Amino acid sequence: MSVDRIERGTASFRRNQATLAFALQLVPTVRLFAPAFAAILRGRSRSVLVASAAGIAAWNGLFIGIGFYASHTIETGNMTVLALAALACLLVTEVALFWLARWVRARRRRGAALCQT
Repeated sequence: MSVDRIERGTASFRRNQATLAFALQLVPTVRLFAPAFAAILRGRSRSVLVASAAGIAAWNGLFIGIGFYASHTIETGNMTVLALAALACLLVTEVALFWLARWVRARRRRGAALCQT
């Protein structure tokens, strides 16, 4: 990788550090390393803290909501069904967020390209 490409990537991460901190909290294993990424990039601690707190609240709120919904709709006390329902809802939500982020990014690029012409 060229030095220029690494510098552009680092600058992009610094510009989008709040979004990155939020998104990293939605991926279970990666959330453990989010503080290290923020420290390496020397991000603004307040924005990283607020974005991480929002990501944690969204993650926990999702599971609380799924549990509440499942407790009122699933009549049997089968924990396997509840776990599979939670996993399915989580996967659907994360895929929807991923595609929404791609759509927003594509619209931004298209808008920037139109402004440059």
